[in-house]
Amino acid sequence: MVTIPHRYQGPPDTANGGCVAGLLAAGFGSAATVRLEAAVPLETPLRLESGTDEASLWNGDQRVAVAGPHGGLPRPGAGVDADAARATVGPNAEQHAFPHCFVCGPAAVDGLHITPGPLPDGSAIATTWTPDPAGAGLDLDRLAWAALDCPSGLAVMRERGPVVLGTMTAQIDRPLVAGEPLVVVGRHTASEGRKQFASTTLYAADGEPVAWSEAVWITVSV
Repeated sequence: MVTIPHRYQGPPDTANGGCVAGLLAAGFGSAATVRLEAAVPLETPLRLESGTDEASLWNGDQRVAVAGPHGGLPRPGAGVDADAARATVGPNAEQHAFPHCFVCGPAAVDGLHITPGPLPDGSAIATTWTPDPAGAGLDLDRLAWAALDCPSGLAVMRERGPVVLGTMTAQIDRPLVAGEPLVVVGRHTASEGRKQFASTTLYAADGEPVAWSEAVWITVSV
């Protein structure tokens, strides 16, 4: 059994999707796909079932998430200048749909505060971030999945309003390094009804992608 502490919330009273995804993807190597099938509760004993080809998370008799290995995502293009990324301004707590989200919430007391803002040309949102696994309470692999989650969602929310994660596929090209400055870039790539498609990339200081993801987000009413 596993329990997700309240610290790792996304939307209110619900676990952050990236944190859940990192938990399920742990056994599948450098690339995996995770699908959230229901809200994952916090502070609740959950059953984690892991196999060679599939991992699933259960709240009683309800499967809330499922994961499996993936063949790998296309390598992202060029990154964003670190100074330009650092200079962006993301949403504040009053503007943010989920201000207490562990990953991107400005009001999360012990969160990651990865809250990218738009680049001047409007092509993407970006910010800088330095992994701190000890401070986050997550190992580096789960920390990578968490960081890859919200920037793509925030890119969507700039145009479409609140969304929740449906499916996330991520590739960790090399392990994160504690204390290494990274550039985080999120892009909204397509829409299909309530489905919104977006991506996140973590770039090293030399512009090389370290980890990247593609996600399907679902628009919600508030």
